Amino acid sequence: MKNNNSLIYDESRKNEMQDFLTFIYTLFVQNPDFDLNFEIIYSLLSFEPLPSNDKDEFGKGNNINRFFDRWEDKFINKKTEAFCDKLNWSYFFQFVNGLGPRTNYIKLYVPINTTHIYEGANELFDYLESENIKHQSKISEEVKTDNVIIRLEKGDYKSVNKIINYINNNNYLKTGLNKTNPFIPAINGIGVMNDHGGSYNYSISKLIYSYLKECKELGKEKVNIDNFRAFIIEKNKDEKEKSEFEMDDNVLDTFEIAYSGKKEILINSKNNELEQTKEFKIPKDKLLLNQQQKIGLLMECINVTFNKYGYEQTEHALIKAITEGDYQYFSRGKSGFDLREQLKTSITSNEMSTLIKNSLKDMVPPRMISPDIIPNIKIYTRAILLNNTILQFDEACNATLYKYDKNQLASAIELFIKQNNVQKFTKYLNNKKINYRDVIKRIGSNNVIHNIEQSLKSKGNETYGLKDEELIINYVNMLEQMKYDTKQIKR
Repeated sequence: MKNNNSLIYDESRKNEMQDFLTFIYTLFVQNPDFDLNFEIIYSLLSFEPLPSNDKDEFGKGNNINRFFDRWEDKFINKKTEAFCDKLNWSYFFQFVNGLGPRTNYIKLYVPINTTHIYEGANELFDYLESENIKHQSKISEEVKTDNVIIRLEKGDYKSVNKIINYINNNNYLKTGLNKTNPFIPAINGIGVMNDHGGSYNYSISKLIYSYLKECKELGKEKVNIDNFRAFIIEKNKDEKEKSEFEMDDNVLDTFEIAYSGKKEILINSKNNELEQTKEFKIPKDKLLLNQQQKIGLLMECINVTFNKYGYEQTEHALIKAITEGDYQYFSRGKSGFDLREQLKTSITSNEMSTLIKNSLKDMVPPRMISPDIIPNIKIYTRAILLNNTILQFDEACNATLYKYDKNQLASAIELFIKQNNVQKFTKYLNNKKINYRDVIKRIGSNNVIHNIEQSLKSKGNETYGLKDEELIINYVNMLEQMKYDTKQIKR
C-alpha cells in the first residue's frame, strides 16, 4: 500500500484466469455428458482455488456455522451488531456497525481459512469497531474464496486502506488468508471492488459459461483469456445482452482491473472520493505501469533506438540493461519525453529479462530458448528487428489508436484487408513527417494478418487457433493496454 491517499492494485491476474478457463474447458470437452452450467462455474469460483484442507469430501468449503453462536455471545455487549437471521439468511453471520442498507458500496473480500476464521473474525471486527468504521459485513457458513465480505460506504476509500493495512500487519490474519477467485481485483491479496447491488461473480459465471459453450460449439481446442475479455467487451456494448448476463456498468470495469493488473487510483483528500476510476494519474518523475504498459514502453525504446542507432546498438542496449542495469545505450527519443529514464525507473533488469523470455516462448521453438539470458536477447532482437515491418506496422496502428480509438483502428485494419483501402488509418500524427498510410500500403494487405500474429507473439500473447477476426480484436486490445501515457508520448 503506497499511502492513504491512493489505492494500488496487485499485478495482473490474467494467468490465473487463463488457468481457470483451461481447467473448466478441459473438464467440459473431455466429458461430453457433463452438464456444465453457470451455477457449476459459480460454485467452482467459490471453492476450486481453496487448498484441500479447507474443502470437504464433496469439494465444497468446510462448514463453520458452529462459530455463529460464539460470535453472537462475544459481541453481545459491543457496538457492533453480531447476529444470524436464521429465518431469512441462515447461511450467513452478519456484523453491522452504523451502516444501513445501500444500493452502492465498496466491497472487500477477505478469504480467511478454516483454522483462522473464528479468532480472525474476532480481531478483524474488533478493529473495525475500534476505528469506528461504518460497515455492513457477513461471513458465509462455508469457507469460500469470498467467505468474509465487508461492505463499506460508497467513497470510503480511507477505510479500505486502513483495513487492508491492518490485515497485512496482523500476522495471524495474514497467515490465515486464502486467495480470492482470479476474476476479482485485489490489493495485497484482499479483493476490492465497487458494488452496485448485483452479483459480480454471478455475472462473470454466466459470461464464462456462454463463452466456453460457444468455444465448444466451434470445436476450438483451446480457450484464451484475451478472447474471453473481447467476448465481455462485445456483450457490454449491447443493452439486451447486458441484461441477459445481468451486467451493470461495473462488471467490465471490475474485470479490467483484475485483468490488467497494477493500477494506482488517487483519492481526493477533501471529499474522500476517487479522483478517477479507470486511469491513474502519473507522477512527474515516474510512470506506474502494469505489465502490458511495460511491454509498450520497452517496445517504444527498442523502436527509437533501432531507428537512431541500428541493430547492433539495440541488441547491446538490451544486454547492458539486463546484465548490468545500465540503460544509457537506449535512445532518449526525440519528443522531450525521456524514454530512457522512464524505462530505467519503470522496468527493472529482472522484469526486462522475464518479458523477453515470455515473448520467446511464443516466437521460437523451445529448443532455441537458452537458460542463459544473452543468447535469448540475441534471438529476441533478431526476431524483432530483422523483420522491421512488425515495428513499422505497430507504429502506424498506434498512430491511428492515439488519434482516434481502438474501434477506428479495428475498422481501419478490416477495411485494408478487405478492400486494400487505407483511408481509415490516420495519415499523420503530431505533425510528424511519416505518412502512416504509405507505411501501411508498403506492408501490403496480404501481410497484415501475419504482422498482427507476429506482433502478438513478440509481446507474449498466444495466437494458436485464433481466427483472423479474433487476431485483430486481440491485437487492437493489446495496443490499447500497452498505452502508458498518451499525453506524454509524442510520436
